[in-house]
Amino acid sequence: MAAGTEESRVRAIIIAAGSGHRLRPLTLHLPKCLAIKKDGKSLFDMQLDALHQNGVQNISVVYGYQSEKFTSPNIHYILNKNFADSNILESLFCAVDVMQGDLLILYSDIWFSPHLLSQLLTAKEDIVLGIRKQWKEDYETQTIQSSEEAEVVIMEERTRIIKHIGKIYRPSTAVSGEFLGMFKLTSSGTETLKHFYSQVKA
Repeated sequence: MAAGTEESRVRAIIIAAGSGHRLRPLTLHLPKCLAIKKDGKSLFDMQLDALHQNGVQNISVVYGYQSEKFTSPNIHYILNKNFADSNILESLFCAVDVMQGDLLILYSDIWFSPHLLSQLLTAKEDIVLGIRKQWKEDYETQTIQSSEEAEVVIMEERTRIIKHIGKIYRPSTAVSGEFLGMFKLTSSGTETLKHFYSQVKA
C-alpha cells in the first residue's frame, strides 16, 4: 500500500477466466493477463499494484483457463469451471457470493494507471463506468482489430443514463465512448446489478 493511503472498503473482482485465443501462441500456456508483460512484469501484477496503491486489499479473481498459473498470495480465487463456454458476465456471477457492498469490477486484460483507478473509486454515483471518449484514434492507427469490435457505451448525455454497452453494427450510431473494462458500484448499485441479472437470467 502506498504511504499515506488508507485501506479501502471497496472489494475488487478481477475477471480472468478466458483463454485469450486471439493472442495465441502467446497464450498457449498462460492466461492473457499473465502472458502480457512489460519490463518483466505481468499485466496482472500491474493491476494488483494499482489496486494496492489505492488501498484496495480485498481482491477476488475469477479464473478458469490455466488456473494453476495464478499464484499471487492474499487473493480469493473463484473457479469458473465452464470458462470455455461462458462469457464475461457469467464469469462475474461465479463470484456472486462475494458481490456485496461497494464493488470494483475489472477485466483482467486492461492496463490502467493508479490515478485512473483513484478517479473511479472516488465517484459517488451508484454505477460508474470507465470509458474512453477519444477511442476511435486507437483503432485508426492499428490493423489488428477493427473498431467494429470495440465494446462501446451509448449514453444519454444530459442524464448520463447508460443505454447500451457492447458492440454495435451501425456506424452512424452516436457513441459516447469505449468501455474500458472497469466499473465501480456502491452497495445499492451492486444490489441493482444482481437483481437485474437474476431477472434476465430467469
